[in-house]
Amino acid sequence: MLADPITEAFDSIVRRDPLAPLVATPARRATRGEVDSWARAAAAKLIAAGAVRGERALVFAANGAGFLAALLACRRSGLVAVLADCTSPPAERERVAAALGVTLSIACDAAFPTRDNDFAVARRGADEGTPGSLGDAGYVKLTSGSSGESAGIALTADALVADDEQLVSTMGLKADDRLVAAIPWSHSYGLSSLVLPALRRGSLLVLPEDGGPWSPLLAARALRATVFPTVPVYVTALATLAEPAAWPASIRTVISAGAPLQPESAARFRETFGRNVHVFYGASECGGIAYDRSGAAALAGTVGTPVDGVDVELAGDGLAGEGVVTVRSAAVALSYLPSPGDRLSRGVFRSSDLASWTAEGALRLLGRADAVINVGGKKVHPREVETVLRGLPGIDDTVVLGLPASSGDREIVRAVVACAPGRLTYAAIADWCRGHLAAHKVPRSIVIVEAIPRNARGKPDRAALLALDASPSSATR
Repeated sequence: MLADPITEAFDSIVRRDPLAPLVATPARRATRGEVDSWARAAAAKLIAAGAVRGERALVFAANGAGFLAALLACRRSGLVAVLADCTSPPAERERVAAALGVTLSIACDAAFPTRDNDFAVARRGADEGTPGSLGDAGYVKLTSGSSGESAGIALTADALVADDEQLVSTMGLKADDRLVAAIPWSHSYGLSSLVLPALRRGSLLVLPEDGGPWSPLLAARALRATVFPTVPVYVTALATLAEPAAWPASIRTVISAGAPLQPESAARFRETFGRNVHVFYGASECGGIAYDRSGAAALAGTVGTPVDGVDVELAGDGLAGEGVVTVRSAAVALSYLPSPGDRLSRGVFRSSDLASWTAEGALRLLGRADAVINVGGKKVHPREVETVLRGLPGIDDTVVLGLPASSGDREIVRAVVACAPGRLTYAAIADWCRGHLAAHKVPRSIVIVEAIPRNARGKPDRAALLALDASPSSATR
């Protein structure tokens, strides 16, 4: 068995109290001992499939006890866990597996498994080749590569542990906290804010019963949740309801991450519920970067001050004190996959975010130095969507870009598609994307033109693309 401080910590909390609940909804719960039992059963299936230490396995599981068990099974079997979005369609999962050298997969659709067959293990074809070793890496987070291809971020268990300890110190988290677990667990934010606290300290994950907008708050109230990690879109939606529900009294800390929280949304939330929202800024490559300890950062348009143990510099500082956020931390990942790239090196991560310092030492984000689209806290690379669109017969050319949403807290994906008149419909393009992309990557605005507008140098004219008709007749719903 491969030594992993995360699985070792979980083994310790199981021995200490196997009957303590680890994942719960208002109607169901799974104990530490049950998660441990399911993980052992899933590991046995991986070993029976010929798992070899260092192989890469795609973990594809819904939020819940099944996710924790599948992840533990991979690490106990000596596999590198490649964390996939459970909402991604088969075509996207296949692209990820091929690009990142995945040779095994483990899937679980059940939030609360009841039998061994709830875990499906499969081996990819031998003709895919044998990927090189990732050294000490035990985990791979998914991201988008610089050219839009499927890409990953390889990191060690020690890096995840370092990030967890830094966040505990910075946020004042406790082992007996009960965490509202409504964000995706496979994404970097959910991994650090939910999965690590559960596996390392036994913190209870409060799982909403369904995907309804009120489910997280209903679950929080029923199970006396204390910490609520969420995203700006949800904060804004709650704050603008005509008749908001009463806020669960047990929640002491609301955290917003994944995208900037607009000052007006933070102010409206405080006015409506009498609570501050603490903004959290991080990256898949390095975990937490900055945190709003006071709850006033969003109101001032900042993301707080650096996380304990994290050194933040603004590379290329000019006269205005602006630069690219550069992070030094024990939580920095090892490298990108399949191509290493130059933004990760020896404990240093050079981001694509431009920022400046305030006089009080808080970090103010100024935008991105690249074209990544931020959809409700989830990152979408335009070239990945363009590549998928170009696979649809009938498309001559396409450009994908981010379009500001009316809420101001996020962007939507716009696809401008060039084709012969009458050759394709909006519905056909949207259906193609839904079959090949995760839901958050599917364009919400589709504009069909005969030719892509270009500038004098022959490059797509961004201003013209943004100004194209965005009426309901040219948008998918």
